[in-house]
Amino acid sequence: MAISRMLSVNIRTLYNHRRQLGLVDYGTFTNISNDDLDRHITEVLQQTPGSGETYITGSLRGRGIRVPRWRVRERLRIIDPVGRVLRGRRAIQRRVYNVSVPNQLWHIDTNHKLNPWGFVFHGGVDGYSRCITYLRCCTDNRASTALQLFQNAVDLFGLPQHVRGDAGSENIDVARFMIENRGANRGSFMVGCSVHNQRIERLWAELNRVVSAYFKDLFLFMENFKDNGKPLPTATLDCWNAPTS
Repeated sequence: MAISRMLSVNIRTLYNHRRQLGLVDYGTFTNISNDDLDRHITEVLQQTPGSGETYITGSLRGRGIRVPRWRVRERLRIIDPVGRVLRGRRAIQRRVYNVSVPNQLWHIDTNHKLNPWGFVFHGGVDGYSRCITYLRCCTDNRASTALQLFQNAVDLFGLPQHVRGDAGSENIDVARFMIENRGANRGSFMVGCSVHNQRIERLWAELNRVVSAYFKDLFLFMENFKDNGKPLPTATLDCWNAPTS
């Protein structure tokens, strides 16, 4: 980073030149062959089809495998060339987004894709780092639940300067908490349409693709499952639904 600033050269350009000259330091990376790396990447793709290099790099790190992203990119070109092209075509041109420092702005929202079965996701994302400050699957959409999860995140990451959310009743307690602790008439809690809450909507897109779609298919399968040609009793299906109160 210091060399990049001193020479006024983009840090990615420096990394590319180091790699071309064979000067990449592999000391911090896992010594793994291309064949073994291909096997792990293929397993990730089987579990979460359509994953890109960022998601796969994170999944590999979860397995204790640290490799440069350029290696993942090169292996994907060989293993999943069609998926790579399709992901590029799905890329969305988004508005310019700028947050200067961490904890300047958090984006919060709830996700209701699994609501028919009694589950609601509560989530928050730091606008600068895209760090997921909290993400929890709950059985209610109460304001008190949203506030508790938000306060737990504040204990871990600190209190943000601003929070953006929609006008849903589940955000009332969080809005009151922010105004009490950061002050009124300064944008402590900014209300806007959910579809324009860019950072958290990006998280929901990934959550829906990797998590919600799987469980939605599972729950629908169980609802349509028949035992000897007869639908399962309602009491049997209820054990798979979240309790409501």
